Amino acid sequence: MEGRVLVLIKYRGFTLIESVIAIVILAIAMLTITTMLVPNVQRSAEPQYQVQAAALAETLFNQILSRSFDENSAHDGGLERCGETGMLNCTVIGNFGPDGSEVTPDTDPATGLLYYAYNDVDDYGAADGNPMVYRPNCTGGNCRELNYLVSDPDGTYQNFSVAITVTYEQADVLKKIQLEINASDHGPYIFSAFRGNY
Repeated sequence: MEGRVLVLIKYRGFTLIESVIAIVILAIAMLTITTMLVPNVQRSAEPQYQVQAAALAETLFNQILSRSFDENSAHDGGLERCGETGMLNCTVIGNFGPDGSEVTPDTDPATGLLYYAYNDVDDYGAADGNPMVYRPNCTGGNCRELNYLVSDPDGTYQNFSVAITVTYEQADVLKKIQLEINASDHGPYIFSAFRGNY
């Protein structure tokens, strides 16, 4: 058997140890990537909620600041201001909140939508400088329906709640309106404005 040649076939591949090392390295790499990405994914909605909260605050401030300073002030231009000589005193903080018929929402004849007919700044808050909370499907006590405050037929503010606090910054002169907006698991976003007795 002279012509016979012995050929050794060398198998190439991964050994068990090499496979285990590769799996461990890939696991460490995946763990590192996921620990960096997951928190960023969770925070990715934050800017959207911030923008929506700011838009809601702007809408509410436009509405609130367009109302008169006080129930005892003129509601049509400020010629008669509470606290001035010969005029009624301004409302005491213990009487803040909706007055009489303002507790029950009115119906807009043009749209058929319900709304709160507040006519002065402190109607939006609660008595003694406590917050009045507005959120969808909320009624009773210091909790009111958000959709009656801002028309939201599309449900843009479905997961939002707004706590409105009205206090005197200077008696008979300046009221501070503070909005604390919570958006789902995001927030609170706090906005403040002042309404003068003019």
